[in-house]
Amino acid sequence: MTRFYIKGIPTKRRPRFTRGGRVYVDGMTVAEEATIANAYRGPFFQGKVEIILHIYPKLPKSTPKGIDSAPMLKKPDCDNCLKIFLDALQGKAYADDKQVCKATVIKHDMQRIETDYCVCTIRELGREQ
Repeated sequence: MTRFYIKGIPTKRRPRFTRGGRVYVDGMTVAEEATIANAYRGPFFQGKVEIILHIYPKLPKSTPKGIDSAPMLKKPDCDNCLKIFLDALQGKAYADDKQVCKATVIKHDMQRIETDYCVCTIRELGREQ
């Protein structure tokens, strides 16, 4: 089992198109994928993999002082956060994201913390008997 942290909440964005019809990924997505890949220091898994992603957002500065937490009901969506982690870890933690057989994303309530962050746990699933 390997656990690592990412500052901020990375999210997968839509592909862009040039006037000539070519498709490209925006620079921010590429940078966030590189950050995730560089933060991962675990083994390379050969079999089935499980990913657990915890998202910890901070409260906006404009929130009144009496409020210490609030539900996170705005963007980014859980699936877009998971997608960028799956793509970034491909080739680093596993050969292909089709090895991921179980994925859990938990978007926690916004808290009074210094910065947004994500905690990702990856482990190999045991062989079925």
